[in-house]
Amino acid sequence: MCVRLSKHTPDRIDFAHVVAHELAHTRGAGHGIMRNNSQYRRVGSYRTIYAWGEQLPLEVKPKRVASKPTPDAKLAHVQKMLKAALTREKRATTLRKKWEAKQKYYLKKATATAA
Repeated sequence: MCVRLSKHTPDRIDFAHVVAHELAHTRGAGHGIMRNNSQYRRVGSYRTIYAWGEQLPLEVKPKRVASKPTPDAKLAHVQKMLKAALTREKRATTLRKKWEAKQKYYLKKATATAA
């Protein structure tokens, strides 16, 4: 499960409560059932019920800085793509020759039966 959080670390107890609330929806519970229930709403002793949320590891991850590819890496990529393109070209040529041979065969058959 992936949760996108804001740039600031949220209140862990509130986050645990929101997760429980949303999971209750997946079990079919509607807001009517959850009304005035501290297990699903922010009423009563919900902070005590979800105190375990304080242990959640919700630190903001530092952004990864993408490094620019080196000219050698770009050259290797270009060579790889060129090799793939040449392979596709060879396959297309082989396929074209196959269909030209079939066309020639059937043209001979058609002219032989017409004569």
